[in-house]
Amino acid sequence: MYIETFKMINFRKYRESDNEISLVPSLRQKSSELNIENNTSMIVGKNNAGKTTIVRALEVLIDDKKRFTANDFNYDYLDELLSKYKEFDGTKSDLLETPKICFEIKINISDGSGDYLQNLYPFMNISDLDEKRFTIEARYESVEESKLSSDIKALMDMSISDDSLLLIEFIKVLDKSTYKLQCYSNGTKIEYKLSDLINLKVINANNISNEKSLSHAFNKIIRYKYLSDGNLSKELNDLVTNTNLNVDRTINSDFKSNVTNIINSITSWDGYDIELHSEVTENSILNNFVRYYYKDHGHLIPESQFGLGYTNLILIIAELIDFKEQSKSEEETGKSSFINLVIIEEPETFMHPQMQEVFIKNINDLLKKLLGEKGRLNAQILITTHSTYILNSKLRVDSGFDNIIYVKTDNKCSKIINLNNQVIRGSNEDGILKKLNDDEFTFLKKHIKFKYADLFFADGVILIEGNAEQNLVPIFLDKKIKEKNKDYFISLLSVSGAYAHVYFNLLNILGIPSLVITDLDIKRDKGDLSDINVLKGRKTTNKTLIRAFGDSKLDKYNSELKLLGNIAVSTQYMIENKYPTSFEEALILMNYNNITLNKCLSNTQPKNYEEIVGECFDEKTFNKNEKKLVTIHSAERLKIE
Repeated sequence: MYIETFKMINFRKYRESDNEISLVPSLRQKSSELNIENNTSMIVGKNNAGKTTIVRALEVLIDDKKRFTANDFNYDYLDELLSKYKEFDGTKSDLLETPKICFEIKINISDGSGDYLQNLYPFMNISDLDEKRFTIEARYESVEESKLSSDIKALMDMSISDDSLLLIEFIKVLDKSTYKLQCYSNGTKIEYKLSDLINLKVINANNISNEKSLSHAFNKIIRYKYLSDGNLSKELNDLVTNTNLNVDRTINSDFKSNVTNIINSITSWDGYDIELHSEVTENSILNNFVRYYYKDHGHLIPESQFGLGYTNLILIIAELIDFKEQSKSEEETGKSSFINLVIIEEPETFMHPQMQEVFIKNINDLLKKLLGEKGRLNAQILITTHSTYILNSKLRVDSGFDNIIYVKTDNKCSKIINLNNQVIRGSNEDGILKKLNDDEFTFLKKHIKFKYADLFFADGVILIEGNAEQNLVPIFLDKKIKEKNKDYFISLLSVSGAYAHVYFNLLNILGIPSLVITDLDIKRDKGDLSDINVLKGRKTTNKTLIRAFGDSKLDKYNSELKLLGNIAVSTQYMIENKYPTSFEEALILMNYNNITLNKCLSNTQPKNYEEIVGECFDEKTFNKNEKKLVTIHSAERLKIE
């Protein structure tokens, strides 16, 4: 069994929609090898998008030591309630609607694992057995509805005109009220703790707490190896027993009489006697008496000087091993009455980009070595990150976009988008999401994982083609951003017009504002460089334009941007009464009288420039009104690749 979905309603930045994550089933590898890459759910998104909020929601639900506070309510939700309270015209005895935070966890038992289901009995009914899914509802709600309703009425009677101040006072009222996390089964309240069903382990972003963190991590790994190997475990137990006996013998022989005499000299009890015993244990040896060094050119270097990135990786591995040892699962049978969930928060901390790129592979390889080729980690794994490289470490496997959870901010609220290959491929139905064929989808998966996964963390995306665009568009972009005096992160994707359209489905689903700059690519006969003054009867060979306009014919083309939802498609328009067919041609035709451009062309294409203009460039005699460069033929010859 495993957690299939988890939904949050009015918790922090999440409202009543776009608030559900889907999780990949647990890692159950009985006969096949451990493969974390294909069995990990990954939450990605920009800073402050809502990734950590998902983790905190799971923590306070499952960890009995965690608590909700009034600040966990969504503020827009509280504002809406306050608006309702202002319009309330009932009697003093009428109860007001009080704030609640709701959660839904859907449990799936269709994986054929034969797990023990006794911890699910409170939520089971006949219809659920057919579906093999069970929904657990949890609400953070007031246990004193009547008193809280009266307190809210008293607050509203104060007639606070400042809405911001009113919200602050409302939160104070909620903080003073008694709230409780309550579980429900089919609308019926039941006494139940989610910790009786779900075993949660959160590995935080920064686990390096002191100079002995690495020692503690290695101790957990060594302890696991001792416990999993009967011979090693016996050797360690024998060593501990003999050590205690030897220490007992030595300290009692050397110090017992001295200590006894001291005690008797300060007490009135004659014949007072003591025994001294050593209490060395396996844990005390590993945790307190073993230190780790690494060799560097023959010198022993203390762990405090070990690289932080590698230390963080070892700490994550140690936490996983420790969790496996302590997890509530029946390793012998492979069955469990618990769901084990491991969350790794922002593992990129302290890791350089190349190390982040192979993070999941490193985790997988190290666990294989420690657990053995047939070892299993019976747990669902969820990773949160805002690292392009960590995301790439997942995209590099053939699974593509499966099990990636994209989180963004939309209209002041967090929004969850669960990605998978089927959605990204699209369908043949009418609309923006057109179905990609096998070659197109393969290109998308390969293209994005090599350079362009950063679009998941971008404020906007620009798709360009060609060297000229790659060199000039970033310059234009930087200038515009500086003029706006805002800090935008724009992802630039270099992809030809033959393939830019394969990104349309992904960009539409993510909802990122996107601009495609592509060439008009008018179909010509071989060797034809004549000026094109009209588009009637002409066709484009550009597949992206064909997708955008729905036809290769350019009869109805105009110079306006073609909008496809959040995607704008831009290409060349008429300049000097003719249509350029490439970025370079348009640049030359648009700036034929620009001194800098003419000087550049003269220096890089001196022979062609002199033949077209009739002379080498001379700034003193340059005639800005001369239009010798204004032909498609001239622009084509002078293109700078």
